[in-house]
Amino acid sequence: MRTELSDRYKILFIIFISLGVYYPSIFGQVNTVDDHMMITNLLNTYHVDWKGIFFPGNPIYYYRPLLALTFLFDRFVFDCSASFMHLNNMLIHTANGVLIFFIVKELLRIFRIAADPYIPMLASIFFIINPVNTEPVNWISGRTDVLAGMFVFMSFLVFLKKGIENDLWCWISALLYLMGLLSKEVAIGLLPVIGLFLILKERHIEDIVIERRFRLFLPFLFMTAVYFLMRTIASGYIADTGVETAARAVDNGSLLISISGAIKAFGFYIKKLFIPLPLNFGIIEINRTLYFWFGIIASVVALYLFLRRRTLSSFLFLSSIPFFIVAIPVALSKMAWTPLAERYLYISSFGVSVLIVLLINRIPWKKELIYGALAILLIASAAITVNRNIVWQSNLTLFSDTVKKSPNFAAARNDYGLTLLRNGKVKEASEQFRIAKRLAGNVKYKEVPSMNIITLSMQRKPEEAKEEYLRLLEKKPTPQLSVEILQKVIKITENQLMEEKNLDKQKRFYTEIISYLKQLYDIDRNGLYLYRTGQFYLALGEKKRAIEYFKKAIELSPNEYFSNPARKLIKRLNETKN
Repeated sequence: MRTELSDRYKILFIIFISLGVYYPSIFGQVNTVDDHMMITNLLNTYHVDWKGIFFPGNPIYYYRPLLALTFLFDRFVFDCSASFMHLNNMLIHTANGVLIFFIVKELLRIFRIAADPYIPMLASIFFIINPVNTEPVNWISGRTDVLAGMFVFMSFLVFLKKGIENDLWCWISALLYLMGLLSKEVAIGLLPVIGLFLILKERHIEDIVIERRFRLFLPFLFMTAVYFLMRTIASGYIADTGVETAARAVDNGSLLISISGAIKAFGFYIKKLFIPLPLNFGIIEINRTLYFWFGIIASVVALYLFLRRRTLSSFLFLSSIPFFIVAIPVALSKMAWTPLAERYLYISSFGVSVLIVLLINRIPWKKELIYGALAILLIASAAITVNRNIVWQSNLTLFSDTVKKSPNFAAARNDYGLTLLRNGKVKEASEQFRIAKRLAGNVKYKEVPSMNIITLSMQRKPEEAKEEYLRLLEKKPTPQLSVEILQKVIKITENQLMEEKNLDKQKRFYTEIISYLKQLYDIDRNGLYLYRTGQFYLALGEKKRAIEYFKKAIELSPNEYFSNPARKLIKRLNETKN
């Protein structure tokens, strides 16, 4: 007689598998894409503006206040230690696996499915080790999808366990859904998923009267309205640039081209859910003809399942679609680093993972064969995931893998060059920058490789490098790149200033740096630039101008690390005047 494990031991086993498979990611480096800049900004944060997190009152691109809070936690508790930031991603992913265990148990209970008692655990483990989820877990900035997934899964679990029977718990479920939206917009996919669940052609759903179903759906509609109201207030009623950019996806080309592109992206994501290989951090090219027709077929199948089937199995498949469908405007508008990305499938992989395990369990085989098939599937998935986690440990291995799979991706070539440069491989880095420059053409960030080529020559001829930077600046690159160029120019000028002995020439360098700092401030309204401008005016002996800029810095940034030094300088300068 077989003794079944209790839920406690099943959960412990799920946690053991998750932490064991993702253990290599603890030693992962800070990714040069987004992570490095985000951590730099966090380390320069000394005061939390709670109102500014939720209601900044400025045009916004991303509105993810709960995500920001988790990164601030990393800043003030772990001082942005890369290992702890990776660990937090792992722990959230592990928690999601446990939530899925309980969700599957509730689905089996509600629909009275006589499945093997280990099916919830196996479905959870398959989600945890699904290779398509390696990107959002290993990439610190990929926490967006992992965190949103946690609230989505919590919301759905509460809805299944208590919300269907109790209005109060239904509202609590909807509140958790709102928290998911405040982590990442992709959580909005839960709204149609709840709607689909309430119209399933299953006896246990059809027994619920129509009025009751509407009352169950109403809290989620309400929380969606609350989210968009919060987002509007957060932008100060000025502009929601993220929504606007997505909305322009259709306007950038003809309607037919946009529809065609959406179908290709849809087909690609459906295939990726079931066959995640090859894994690639920089997906920019796909077989457009293949995925167009695959998208057509997948759309027809999805429509048929929605109109004619609407069983639990079809629900698990259809529930995966809304969470990645919202990423398709990203593919059309090219808002992100890559138009297509594996991280957008994180929440979607839940439905497919559970579906695959349930389908294998339904095959009329002996139990030994079923468990053998599941074991092969899980071991193969775990092996691929562990290998991918090791690739993600180092920027060198990650970008080397990326450029092999996407050789025409200019941005990946540029980041690979930067990584090679940090590892002392100057010649190889120079080659990657040259390739990136050739591939960039006239894209938005075409000057980035050029800037890095100049950086390579700076050690030999800093004055020439400075002139090249200024010529590049005349081409009016993106604001972000202009900031980087000006910072490099200031650094060269400061080095020239330190080597200069002639007082008149020193003053010219002071004046030159002040002009660059003012340009920086015009682009990026950062109080640090005002503070540094005041410092250089002070070096020139212009105390009145120095006080003026110190006051402006304090007014703009009253609680930054330079604010108190600015106050002390103002006090000291006023005392010397008296």
